[in-house]
Amino acid sequence: MGNKHLYIDDSGQLSNNGRHDYFLYGCLFVESSAVVEEINNKINSFCRKRHIKGEIKGNYLKIKDRKKLLTILGDIEGAHQFFVIVKNDELRKMDFSNPMRVKKFKQYTIRRIIEKIF
Repeated sequence: MGNKHLYIDDSGQLSNNGRHDYFLYGCLFVESSAVVEEINNKINSFCRKRHIKGEIKGNYLKIKDRKKLLTILGDIEGAHQFFVIVKNDELRKMDFSNPMRVKKFKQYTIRRIIEKIF
């Protein structure tokens, strides 16, 4: 079966500075190395067609291309997508001025994601 892989990346900013309304963790759980290879092939093909080089940054993509990427990943058997979305102004008890509190919240969120997946 091969090794399992978990990729986690964030988007937005966990803060109340008014520049970002949402903070998001996107997660991709992959059941085997063979599935990773399939993902790489399909994503590389996607990037070649759109002349994308380097890291794919969602905020630079058109909405239709973001949707296409999610569809590509969603259609691959053995690849599972998970998302955690937080609306910053709903975190009433969060002390955004305390970097340790923000860091602990992020760590707690990642731990909960991993618990749910496994």
